[in-house]
Amino acid sequence: EQQKEKISDTQFKEIEDLISKAKEALADIYDKENFLNAKKNLNDAKTLNETDPDKAAELLDLARKCAEDAYYNAYKARALEKKQEADRLISDLKAGGIEVTNKEQFDEAMNPYNEGTTFFDEENYPSSYAKYAESVDKLKELSIIQKKMRQESESKIKYIQSLIRKAEKLGAATYAPEELSAAKENLNNGIQEYKDFNFDNSKQSLEQAEKDAIAAIDKTNKALAEKKRLEALKAIRKAGKSLERAAGKETLKNGKAQKSLDYQFEFEEDIEVNEGNAPNKSSIEEMPISSYQKILEKAKEAYYKADYEMAIKYAEIAQRIADSYSGVGIKTYYTVKLDTKKRDCLWRISEYSFIYNNPFYWPMIWKTNKDEILNPDLIYPGQVFAIPELD
Repeated sequence: EQQKEKISDTQFKEIEDLISKAKEALADIYDKENFLNAKKNLNDAKTLNETDPDKAAELLDLARKCAEDAYYNAYKARALEKKQEADRLISDLKAGGIEVTNKEQFDEAMNPYNEGTTFFDEENYPSSYAKYAESVDKLKELSIIQKKMRQESESKIKYIQSLIRKAEKLGAATYAPEELSAAKENLNNGIQEYKDFNFDNSKQSLEQAEKDAIAAIDKTNKALAEKKRLEALKAIRKAGKSLERAAGKETLKNGKAQKSLDYQFEFEEDIEVNEGNAPNKSSIEEMPISSYQKILEKAKEAYYKADYEMAIKYAEIAQRIADSYSGVGIKTYYTVKLDTKKRDCLWRISEYSFIYNNPFYWPMIWKTNKDEILNPDLIYPGQVFAIPELD
């Protein structure tokens, strides 16, 4: 029997290319057995080609088959893996409402998936893998879009909830009840629409809820500012009137008469605004009454800067200064008379109806006029005593 001719280099090259093709298909991972057998049979065929071409041809055919099987088996396994990945993505996307929110794009991603299934059934595994891979890429893009939509909606919901809490804390239930109620209603609608995967309507509802919540905050802040403004205005006016009263009468402080001041309270529209901090409480008692006016001007300045808290603080300080200098007012003055039959004494002076109508109040006269009365039992005609008002 005549022996076959030796295998040509071209024939060996063809099998080598098949093995390389199988490796590119990752057959060394997914069908390692066939891949290694293909390489072994190829090497054995090369070795026997000189001595036993028939056996070499047999081994080369076997190497071809192993390489082809490794190639297709690798693609089959990879196609199944890619299909499983696509199935997971499809399941997650459907659970997230993708068929409602992005149906057109979802259908586009499903087209190559369905083609991949057709190719798989036809055992065209490389084409099946390619189509499944294409579908996976599209599905991943959709997953990113869907995740971003969810994150944006959830972030928006949390933000609006924080706005509503802020509005409630400020007192919007009192000052902006309609806006607060609208914000809550639109928020609830937006949340429900989000759960129903109606993202477009949810977005509109949440945007309106945000506007309502901000409106509630703004309206409440304005109401609070107006309330504080009126409080500051009242405090300034009260302090101003206190200064007028303190300046309009002669008063006693530490037993001595205070000279009256000429002061008329005014609340002008335009004043020069200067920066400044209120004085410490401990220094108030040491201030002269003229400081009262300066502090009151500071209150006015703060008021016109809309710094109502500072205006109130200044006005309260001015009020305390005024109160500290108001002291006890002087009721009248009495000149000691020379009457030998009914000599004046502090007891008798206190008893006069136009004084206190009560002799037991004589110490009030003595304490107020200690500089004039060295001994309460000894007073002299012509002495003039300041008669203090009773507290």
